[in-house]
Amino acid sequence: MPILARQAATAFGVAPFSEGTCLTRREVQVLDHLLFGRSVKQIAEQLGRSQHTVHDHVKALHRKLSASSRGALIARALGYLGPDGTTPSGPLLAELDGHN
Repeated sequence: MPILARQAATAFGVAPFSEGTCLTRREVQVLDHLLFGRSVKQIAEQLGRSQHTVHDHVKALHRKLSASSRGALIARALGYLGPDGTTPSGPLLAELDGHN
């Protein structure tokens, strides 16, 4: 459990959450699909939504997670990239790589 807490702190920072920064249920669903490498078109088909709607969710994810690229969005969601663009190092990275 401590590794998950550290990954969350790395990904989201320690600032308090507000209504505008919390992910919606649909945004979490879209993010899950993105983590599996699915395209906006594939996500739209699986969720029964339009590509425009899914793209809007992806834009909201980029904004809420302060990610300027798809790679940064995925890295942030997985806890590999902090809100200030830094990457974890030391013990956390070793734990994530299974070397601890």
